[in-house]
Parts: sequence; C-alpha cells; structure tokens
Amino acid sequence: MKNVVIILTLTGFAALFLFCGGSSEVSRADQEYYDYDNLFPEEESEPEPVRETVQPTTTFTEPPPPPVEEVIYFEDINFDYDKYDLTMNARDILSRHASKLKDRPNVKILIEGHCDERGTIEYNLALGEKRATAVQNYLENYGISVQRLNTISYGKERPLDPRHTEDAWAQNRRAAFIILSK
Repeated sequence: MKNVVIILTLTGFAALFLFCGGSSEVSRADQEYYDYDNLFPEEESEPEPVRETVQPTTTFTEPPPPPVEEVIYFEDINFDYDKYDLTMNARDILSRHASKLKDRPNVKILIEGHCDERGTIEYNLALGEKRATAVQNYLENYGISVQRLNTISYGKERPLDPRHTEDAWAQNRRAAFIILSK
C-alpha cells in the first residue's frame, strides 16, 4: 500500500511539472520580462567635443622650507666659594658665549647670579649681583653691547641642586644665562 501511494505521488508531480511549464522553452512574455539588457536602452547622444589641453604659461614650484632655527645654548659658569672672580674655565666658556653673541647681533640675554645656601639672604643677593656683573663686564670687554646684557641676582633662592652637600653647593655657585630675544 505504501508503494502505491509513493507511485501516485510521483506520478502527480511529474504531470504537474509537464503541464505547468516544465518545458525548456521560455515564452516571449517571459523573455521580455527577464531581458535585462533592454531594460535601459542606450540613448543616442552627441559626442563630446574634444577639448584642447592648455599648458600653463608659468610654472609653480614649491616654496623652500623655512630655515631651521639653530638652538642656542649658553653653558652655566661656576664660581669658587665666597668669590666672584672668574676662573680660567669660566673665561673659556664666556669666550665661546661671546662668539655666539657676536654671530647673532639680535640676541639679548639675562645673566643670573646664584649662590649656595650658606650665608644670609642679603649677603648672597649681593654676592650673586657681583657674579652677574663680573660676567657682564667680561662680555662687554669682548665687544658685546651692554644693551644686550641684563643682570639679576637670585642669591640662594633658586638652587640648582637642593641637597646640603659640597657637590650641591659647588653647582649652586653659578651664573646662568637666559635668552630674552633671538
């Protein structure tokens, strides 16, 4: 009985397939419906006019890169304990500073006089001023205009090394340089 049901079902499907379009031929209406090539027929248009290429009469080049500004560095100079006279090492350093300043006539600097923590505030402010003035005088003797050199004393108020050792005190007894304008 099962076999008969299966055979009848298969026969029904085969008949349905033959009657409902099982052929490989496509009707003309179906063909127009599925004809994608003719959905958007090409419109005939006028050809575009040929444009002449115009060569520029002037050539443009990229502007040169801005000049690289050289970094100017002024090394600190150090002083002996309770002194404001310049050591030989300090004179060598100041000679190099004077050369840099001669090469750059627009540079103005501030010379800071510093001391170690020993001594009173008033004493160290006076000593720091003497140190800054000694540096200023040396640079003036090299031909650097006094209008380009400013001085200030910080005494012991701005230590480079806050420790309470001989090495720290030696670093704090100095003249430092700040560039005010280039």
